[in-house]
Amino acid sequence: MLPAMSAAWFLNRTRGLLHDGRAAEAYQIARAALDLYPDSADLWLGAAFAAMRSGRCQSAIRHLDALRGRRLSAGQRRRADTVRAGCRGPWRWQALIGAVAGYRPSLVDRQRDVEIRLQPGSRLYGLCARLAPLCNPGRPLVSRGQPDNGIDLWVNLTVRHLYRAGGDWNLDLETTLFRRRPRRPGYAGEGGILRAMATYRHGVGCRSHGGRHIRFSAL
Repeated sequence: MLPAMSAAWFLNRTRGLLHDGRAAEAYQIARAALDLYPDSADLWLGAAFAAMRSGRCQSAIRHLDALRGRRLSAGQRRRADTVRAGCRGPWRWQALIGAVAGYRPSLVDRQRDVEIRLQPGSRLYGLCARLAPLCNPGRPLVSRGQPDNGIDLWVNLTVRHLYRAGGDWNLDLETTLFRRRPRRPGYAGEGGILRAMATYRHGVGCRSHGGRHIRFSAL
């Protein structure tokens, strides 16, 4: 008779057993359902929840890992967060290392030229006046420099702490350290950024279009 039962029947049966405090039996039903409907994300989540409630957190995490790469609705992600938080706690962390190389053009689109104007009465002005065929004291002396453009390399390290408990509030804490390595000296730099963002899901329902999201962020 099992093949004639739908995925929805298994889900309802699993929920009923969990409601009655029979988590071990609920997990057995959920595992049997996965053999018949391995493509049902709801059954995988139901099996993970039943495994968590019956004290089988390793099995629960394996069921969640089977959903990697799948497109989940907002409600399904919340249920997955609830199971993961129940087994491993609500906090997660990620480390991201990145590097970006970019061309930096000159702000004035020309090389940096240093101009020195001779002051009347100075020794250099008098010398230039005596050598007028070679030096015009009324014109500035120009020292040709190199263009301001160049190639910069940015290296950054970001550590993220994510609070995911499956509730209405999600919290992201990010620390980013960056360093600038230019091709030419004089443009190096380093610094850090602290970023916090809280997301509140307002509304009822687990469907992908249910509820509204309100975000608060600070740097």
